[in-house]
Amino acid sequence: MMYAKPDLAGGPRFREALEMFERAASMGHLAAVLEAASLHKFGLGTPRSCNHAVRYYSWIGTKHGTLAKISRQALEHYLRREYQEAFLNYQLAAEAGCEASQYNAAYITEKRKKYRLRLCVDTTA
Repeated sequence: MMYAKPDLAGGPRFREALEMFERAASMGHLAAVLEAASLHKFGLGTPRSCNHAVRYYSWIGTKHGTLAKISRQALEHYLRREYQEAFLNYQLAAEAGCEASQYNAAYITEKRKKYRLRLCVDTTA
């Protein structure tokens, strides 16, 4: 990700960033797939190619359909105020690399007293 940051001397190096994202994407890293799709979509580091972007987005949909389903179930539990079940589903999706689920699991963890959750969290360290 450091190659795509604008604070590098000489500006962002999108071409190098794209190479890294594509390498990580080939290993199944979800966030890297999204970044590679965005770079192709906007033509950063490569000629603009909606076809390449769509291929990456489609890959996410086909390979991570289960992940999307788990995230959706977590949201449905949360909206029904079933916070324990919501947390468990968000945690599963978070461990699989879903960044939004990481934030949501962290939020629920921070509110665990309010939501009366039974979490295995070591607070002694």
